[in-house]
This record gives sequence, C-alpha cells and structure tokens, in this order.
Amino acid sequence: MKKLIFILTLFLLPTMVISQTAEEFYEMGNNALFNQDYDKAIEYLRNSFALNPADSRVTLAIGTAFIKKKLTDSSLYYIDLTIKLDPNNANAFASRGAIYLARKQFDLSYIDLKKALSLDSTLIIAYGTLATYYVFLNKPDSALLMLNRAVELDPNSPDAYYNRGAFYFTLDEFQKALEDINKVIELAPASAKAYYTRGTIKRYLGKFDEALKDFNYAIQLDPKDGEAFVRRAICLLKMGRIKEALFDFEYGYILDPDLKEQTKEYYEEALKKQN
Repeated sequence: MKKLIFILTLFLLPTMVISQTAEEFYEMGNNALFNQDYDKAIEYLRNSFALNPADSRVTLAIGTAFIKKKLTDSSLYYIDLTIKLDPNNANAFASRGAIYLARKQFDLSYIDLKKALSLDSTLIIAYGTLATYYVFLNKPDSALLMLNRAVELDPNSPDAYYNRGAFYFTLDEFQKALEDINKVIELAPASAKAYYTRGTIKRYLGKFDEALKDFNYAIQLDPKDGEAFVRRAICLLKMGRIKEALFDFEYGYILDPDLKEQTKEYYEEALKKQN
C-alpha cells in the first residue's frame, strides 16, 4: 500500500507543478516583481517561460527581476533573448542600455538607448537613463535636457520628476530638487523612496527635525528598505543621537549589505563618537 501511494505521488507531482498556465505564472511573477519579492518573481516567471519560451513579456520581466537583484550577467541574458524574440521592443533596448551603463560600457549603452527612443520616443525610462549617461560624460546640460523632456512628455510621471529632482540634488540646487520631490510625493504618496530622498535634501538644508519626520514615514511605508534606515542613521548622527544612529546603520546593512561600503565613512564616524 505504501509503495502504491509513493508511485501515485510521483505521478501526481508533475501534474501539480504544471496545473497553472503560462499566463497565470506570468501574472503571479509580475505581482511578485511589483511587491519587490524578486526571488519569487523569478521562480514564477521561469515557470511561465518553461511553458511558453516565445513570450517576450516573460523574458523581459525575468531580466528586470535580475536587474533589481543587481545580477547583470543573468539580466543581460534574458534581455538579449527578449530582443531576439521581439526586435522592436523599446523597453528591452532601454533595459539593456541601462545594464551597459552600469557596466560603464558607454558606447553600447548610448546605441541601445537611442534605439529605444527611435522605437518609442515617449519612453520615459530611456530619457532618464540617457540623462545618467550624460552625467557620466560630465555633460550636465545634455542630462538636464533629457530630464526636462521626460517631464514634458508625461507631467504625471513620478519617475520623471524623481529623476530630475535627484539630478538637481547632485548639482546642489536643493530648492529645485525639493520642488520636484514634493511633486513626486503628490503623484505617488506611497513612495518610500520619495520621502527618504526629501529627508536627505532637508538634512542638507539643516532642517534635521523635518528630515527625521520624512525618514520615519519612509520606514513606515516600507520597513524592508535598508536605504531608508541608513539615511535616517546619517541624520541621527548629525543630530548627535549616536546610539540610535548605530542601530539604524546596522539594521540597514542587514537589509541591504551593499550600503555598508557606500556609507562606510558615516558609520565609522558614528563608531568613533560612541567611544
């Protein structure tokens, strides 16, 4: 009897695995991607891909999930596959352009981003990435031109305003940066990134109490975002609240270990002040 049950189980398991359709797995993967559960997204999307390997939406979504995980080799594989399946996919060229830019392969990045815009001249993400390309080349005027174009094309896009606000911040144009990030919050009031970015701007303006409120709200919106904790830690450090700052640094590093190298000087400053 036990042997019969075991044999039946072996036959049932594959049926259970493929009980959902490729489209259902795709929708589940997209939902997981939206909820920032990238491992689960990849799992669902790969199931969809196994059932329908010709769906360029699926390969693009898998590539996007790997980009979010900062695994550029894997992301590039799936984005390349997307372009083979759909040579006119503007989003795929924009994504590959962003990958090349992250690798500092500037010529390849520029070619792909221009290709993306030739396929879809309204693609906001391509303008934002092209602006970053110009920043790398120390061409701030060209970068701002791209960012302004994105806002003009879609004045209701939180991403367009966020990218321009972040750019103004790098130029120390804090008031302009604040105006754009305030617009992001108006358009996307649940954006934790917008709140901790505004908090950072206010910290630079010396408005520590207001900054701290923004960091607190960002963490309330997304308690798994390590950057929100680390940015609050820096604010607490500047306010002289060293013990709280160290807690936030260490918890932020648990959530996102990559942040430790990026903010090492602030963390070491907090450690020295503790002693």
